[in-house]
Parts: sequence; structure tokens; C-alpha cells
Amino acid sequence: MLNLINCQLQPDANRLESLLKEIVYQFSQNDVIHKIFAFGSFARGDWDCWSDLDLLVITFQNLTLAQWLSLVSSYKPILHRSNFVPQVEPAGGFLLGITFEGESVFHKLDLNFMTVDEHLHIENLDRFGKLKLLYESLELLQPVASVAFEPELEAPLERQEQQIEHAVHWTHKAIKAVMRGQPSHDKLATCASKLAEFAEQAKDISSKRGDISAIANFYLKIADKILVSTQNRDRHS
Repeated sequence: MLNLINCQLQPDANRLESLLKEIVYQFSQNDVIHKIFAFGSFARGDWDCWSDLDLLVITFQNLTLAQWLSLVSSYKPILHRSNFVPQVEPAGGFLLGITFEGESVFHKLDLNFMTVDEHLHIENLDRFGKLKLLYESLELLQPVASVAFEPELEAPLERQEQQIEHAVHWTHKAIKAVMRGQPSHDKLATCASKLAEFAEQAKDISSKRGDISAIANFYLKIADKILVSTQNRDRHS
């Protein structure tokens, strides 16, 4: 693994744990929240400092995008977030890639959600694998009046914004692979090159999802540090 220890390339693992606890506490203060589960690496116990936060939040009622954004940003301002899908098969939805201001870009929050009624059907939880309960409301479950819910679909992104978000996603994955010791330097170079191309084309882009240009430039700086360090290491080996 590359010996690059700094706040960008080697995020604070203790901060990641604290971040998880703070988010769970903030969410738990809202009466609409019934349960909060971790899944993925935190539930399995094999997370590291580059892990993101995978949460499944069980609510007493469906929430709109505006309500989810209000809940999340009540903890800390959102620098950028990815796509919102209100309903997936077999149940629930998600709001992904939430990057908070002042936090590592690696410590994204991937928020999945479903209602109490939906989570009572065990088969709806299968796709999450192992779940770890982090919070459960002490309120007794009360029958909730059936209200017709019309999923609120987001307007599709413009082509340039789609390209840069896609490039950010794959550069992010390539950086984590390299930092975890995998031989992914060539892939990182390709992803970073494509990201630089799109970032230059869309440097003045205005996104309703947040500051995508800042996110892109941050990843480009990280990728450059890794690739330059690799070149220097190879030159002296």
C-alpha cells in the first residue's frame, strides 16, 4: 500500500465512527424515525478508514426528497449528493452519495429507507445482507392511516452533469482500490484522465445536487498525488 498518510488520502477512522454515531443520534431525534440499521462493511465488521456509511432507515411514513434533505442537512450542510430514487423493487428507496461539508469525501452517506410496514416483510430486507440495529424508537407502533403515496421522481441530469458524476464515481472507486493495496493504478489513471476532461468542460456547471466541481477537483488532486508517488517509487525501484 502507498505510504501516503495525510487527511485526504488516509481519513481518520475514528472520525468515521464518530460520524456514524452523530448521524444516528441526529436522526433519532425525529419522531418519524422508527429504526436505523447499518449494513455493508459496518454491519459485517470489516470496515476501514475509506469506507462509506450504509444506513437503512425505517420510517413511520413515506418522506419526500425535500423532507429527506431537510432531515440530513439538520445534522450538517450537504456539499454534494447523488441520486434520489423514492421507490425500488421490492420496497423502499434511496438517497445516495451524500458528502457533508467539512468531512472526508470518502465518508459518504448512502441512505436507504423504507416504511415500518415494508420492513415487516422480511424478504424486503434480503438485499441488504447482514443488518446491525443502531437505533429503535421506544414509541409503541400505532396503526398508520393508509395514505396514497405518489413517488416524487427527480428530473434527469443534464448530459454534462451525468458525465462528471459518472467519472467522479469511478475515480472514487479506483482511488479506494489503490489505497487498499489493489493493483488498480492504470485504472485510476484512466478514470482521472476522463474526470479531468469532463471537469474542464463543465467547470462552470451549476448543479441542484451541490458543488460537483469542488468534488471533482478534490478527487483529481488525490489521484494526482497517488499517481505521482507511484511514478517516483517506480523510478527509484
